[in-house]
This record gives sequence, C-alpha cells and structure tokens, in this order.
Amino acid sequence: MPAGQALTTKEIRVQDWNFTLVLDGDVLSDNDLLNALYDAGCDDASFGEIDGVFYAEFDREADAFAQAIFTAIREIESTGVRVVSVADPDELVTAADIAELIGQSRESVRLYIAGRRGPGTFPAPISHLWSRGRLWRWPAVADWLRTAGFEIDEPEGRAEDSEAVAAIVNGQLAMREAWSVLSDDEQRHLRHEIKLTSDVPATI
Repeated sequence: MPAGQALTTKEIRVQDWNFTLVLDGDVLSDNDLLNALYDAGCDDASFGEIDGVFYAEFDREADAFAQAIFTAIREIESTGVRVVSVADPDELVTAADIAELIGQSRESVRLYIAGRRGPGTFPAPISHLWSRGRLWRWPAVADWLRTAGFEIDEPEGRAEDSEAVAAIVNGQLAMREAWSVLSDDEQRHLRHEIKLTSDVPATI
C-alpha cells in the first residue's frame, strides 16, 4: 500500500446489516409518506405489511448493528412514523418449535420445562405464562440445552451481539411507550428507584 493511504477505521469495519423494524401505522397507502421516508434516508429499506402489521426491512451498511438500527429509527421517526420494535422472527419459539428443533417429542420438552427431566432451571417463558401458547427466547433455550448435553451450534460473535443489541433496543422502545402513560409523580419515583439499582442502566 502506498505511503499515506492507510485504510480508515470505517473502511475496515463497515458491514452490511439486515433487520426489520415494526411500525405503528399504515405507511403503504400514502405515497407522499413513502417519498418522505425515502428522502429521510430509508432508500435501503423495503416497506411491507403482514396481517395488518406494517414493517420496514433494511439492508444497511454501518460500523455496528446498534448504529444501523438507531440511524434507521431516527430516519423513520423524523417523518412522524413511530417505530414499535425490532422484529426477530427466528428468536421466539414455542414448546412445539423446541421439540422440532431438537428432534424430540413435545412430551419430552414439557418434562424439561417442568424440571422433571434434565438439569432443571429451564428458562422462563417471556409471554403467556399461564397459557399453552407460551413463548421462549431461543438463545436462552439453546444455552440451557447445551448444559443438558445437547449439541447446539454456538452463535457466532456477531450473531450473539446482534441478539443482545436487538433485545436492548426493544427494551428501550417498550420503556418509551410505557413511560409516556405514567403520571409525573410515578415518573419521579421510577427515576429515583432506577438510580438506586446499580445494575439497571440509567436510560430514563
């Protein structure tokens, strides 16, 4: 390489990131809005709808996944469209999904979940705690399965980081939504309690 032409940090680190943002509101029926989204920087996104849920799927170049997601959120919301969450259709699994992924019966998986087979302490579901439609995060289940002796591929560093970033962003978006309906007094108390909890990031 000729002298004085060293690669910049950006040239070394830039990567392509694919992700989907769930949107609040119809973005397909308004051509002016679609043009505004394009002009805001979302020319690397495809907009669509599934069962009444609108989304933007991005293929974005950035130094890091967090940068890719947050720039996309800022661009979308600059047009007045609200971002609800980062979608990850492969992360959430049912008990039936787990059974299929590990090649065992649903009854075997039920026993793992109940702690009657395996090392116990199966990950807690993240939704529908008291129903048959419970959902688990696959990365947490996969970690447990490895401790139980199953051969589950380890995620690559980039994939593992991406899952963590998406979870944090979704937490921030959910907190923003919940925060907006709290009374001023409840907001004040919550800020105080968060400051007292050292392992909770002070994001409010």
